[in-house]
Amino acid sequence: MPRLFSNLKIALNNLRATRVRTALTILGIIIGVTSVTAVLALSEGVKNVIRNQAQLLGDNLISVRPGRATRGPDGKVVAYDYLAAFGSSTITERDLTTIQSTEGVKIAAPLMLVTGSIKHNDTKAANSTIMGTTDDGAEALGLNIKAGQFLDKKTNADTVVLGRDLALELLGSDTSIGQQILLRGKTFTVIGVLDYFGSSATISTVFDMNRTAFVQLHAAKSFNQGISNLQQVAVRVKGGFNADTVAANIEQKIIANHDSEEDIAVLRPHETIEISDKLFQMLSGAISAIAAISILVGGVGVMNIMLVSVTERTREIGIRKAVGATNRQILSQFLIEAMVMSATGGVIGLCVGYAAAYGMATLYGFLPGFEWYIPTVAIGVSFVVGLLFGAWPAIKAARKDPIEALRYFQ
Repeated sequence: MPRLFSNLKIALNNLRATRVRTALTILGIIIGVTSVTAVLALSEGVKNVIRNQAQLLGDNLISVRPGRATRGPDGKVVAYDYLAAFGSSTITERDLTTIQSTEGVKIAAPLMLVTGSIKHNDTKAANSTIMGTTDDGAEALGLNIKAGQFLDKKTNADTVVLGRDLALELLGSDTSIGQQILLRGKTFTVIGVLDYFGSSATISTVFDMNRTAFVQLHAAKSFNQGISNLQQVAVRVKGGFNADTVAANIEQKIIANHDSEEDIAVLRPHETIEISDKLFQMLSGAISAIAAISILVGGVGVMNIMLVSVTERTREIGIRKAVGATNRQILSQFLIEAMVMSATGGVIGLCVGYAAAYGMATLYGFLPGFEWYIPTVAIGVSFVVGLLFGAWPAIKAARKDPIEALRYFQ
């Protein structure tokens, strides 16, 4: 242990002697660890928002979506066809009627996505969606009204309810009622504005509730030549009924409607959360893998600097060996220097990564998530990079012949 502290002290003194070079080397590690930490923290933050929103929506919400959900022997969803959400839906109005007539179903609201422009005067909304639904849509989706009212049987086909962010962009206020906007060039009157919706991923991974214009289903069909194309059906289960049992009954009936084709996923409340989690895990994993490349680049920088250091300190190595230093001691000395640089970069990168994640997350109204695996990965990867990329320079230093080293002149 005393020798370890002695080597650590020598390493710190050597690194201080080349402050600028050391700082630039550590910077490469900092950038890589910052990127990975920020991605993982943001991903966990989004997952927490989804879980919290799912709890608020209750355990009686069932989502009927296009695409097959593959279940394991225990009945849990092990895979889901995410691409089906972006293709032509196989959910029909007949399926909607079947769902509504299933025992235990309180309400079932269809969701029909329509692409097209949303305008108010000279302002054209960006990243917005037109959604066709029924008067049960607000209750089924857990939507709260900020101002005005939601669609009902008394409203005509030319009325619209806006998500909060969409209303702010188009009308400059989230309480403006009676204004007229254009949906795909057709005039609609705003009768309501929704309150902020915490996480749209609990309902869909395709659209954002806060940037959606809700119209009557028959109005949405008019944009599609009178043809319905339902992307989802949100179902609420009556009190006293088991949501899993109701979902299983709905699934059996829809499969019968589709001639035994399992092209519809009937997701229980907890399964919606699991699927959203898996989606974000895949995305964060892919982005983290790309970000990790910068850590490898930082590791190459560590190796390069350590090789230069070994060359510059050839006579020092010869003198230390001449007075009794072993190959193992020389090896550990240079290896510690590499690991000190990497570990320092890892700790700083972890702090900077969380600061960056906090800054980005607050822009969207949530906080980054903290899980112990994030600092473990950040610091652990840093140590591994220092060990791997510092090993060859350290071995090279340890293998130097003391006689040849003493003859070296800079």
